Amino acid sequence: MAVILQFPTAKARKRAHRATRSALIVRAFTGPSKLTEAEVEQVANWCLDMPEADEVRSGCAAGVDTVAAEITASLFQQVKLHLFVPAAPHNNELVATLERAGDAEITRLPNVRATRGAAYRDRNRVMVAGSTELRAVLRKPTFYRSGEWMTVNIANNLRIPVYTLILEG
Repeated sequence: MAVILQFPTAKARKRAHRATRSALIVRAFTGPSKLTEAEVEQVANWCLDMPEADEVRSGCAAGVDTVAAEITASLFQQVKLHLFVPAAPHNNELVATLERAGDAEITRLPNVRATRGAAYRDRNRVMVAGSTELRAVLRKPTFYRSGEWMTVNIANNLRIPVYTLILEG
């Protein structure tokens, strides 16, 4: 008796790949780099209340980026942690600690821009482009000039869902 093997068509393979890919949650974070103790607690509680992700992305700034990275590294070891290090000031201690421990994939952005703002924008574009959602911590719900709103606008332009936490106080 002959066995006939049937392989899925290219169209079926693409459909299956899209279905698998869309099931992954790749979560990027953005928010203020200066937080009070009460704000750190708000951000930490928000992070802990989220559904688990397959990957968490951090831009390595102090504040929200650090809180998200530290919670992921310490409590969710099964979640891939991906750090995006800008060619501008960032939390060197966070990057060094997680790099030494082997707890994160690290992408260092090249220094090809003339200003810090441009370096942060480059980092944010790369970090958000591969994400399926952005978690943004904001000081108020309406636009104000900041890195977090720049990142929200990048996500909106890429049609990536944005979930927000408005800090109290």
